[in-house]
Amino acid sequence: QITVMFLLFSNFFTSGQAKAFTDVEEGSKLQQELVVLSDFGSINITPNEAFRVNEALTRYEMAEFLVRTLQLDPELSAIPTYADVAQDDERMPIIAAITEARIMSGFEGNFNPDAKVTRAQAVKILAQIYNLAGQADVGYADVLAGHTAYAAVQAFVANQIIIKKKNEKFNPN
Repeated sequence: QITVMFLLFSNFFTSGQAKAFTDVEEGSKLQQELVVLSDFGSINITPNEAFRVNEALTRYEMAEFLVRTLQLDPELSAIPTYADVAQDDERMPIIAAITEARIMSGFEGNFNPDAKVTRAQAVKILAQIYNLAGQADVGYADVLAGHTAYAAVQAFVANQIIIKKKNEKFNPN
């Protein structure tokens, strides 16, 4: 689900062949989307490895994807201080780049790189990056006006990035 959202926001084309992940059906729409993401440099496809289709992204994985997709230079970013990520952690350049770009930040002094990204967090981040706005005619019962992701979810629906089905829930968490 999140992969599809990332794909919708990327302006690029397929230019080559990529090897399929073990858990992605050959010739499927998802495989085609993953090939595009690989060609763009947003993801690496490694033969005989699983894509983990049904697993949520971690905050670090999302940061890494966004740094690659937005072509941010992690080597030029100032190193932030997070209590849960050592300055010499191999993940720090990516975390530094995404923090410096003000796309993702920590909470209470921690970056929480291994925490799972919720759908609500993902749409908020993507709506921010792409300055997405809009008010939908329909909403989700589990994302009401007071929800922190309400505006982002509304923008996704209004721009037809997410097509809401009758009585469908968004499942923000």
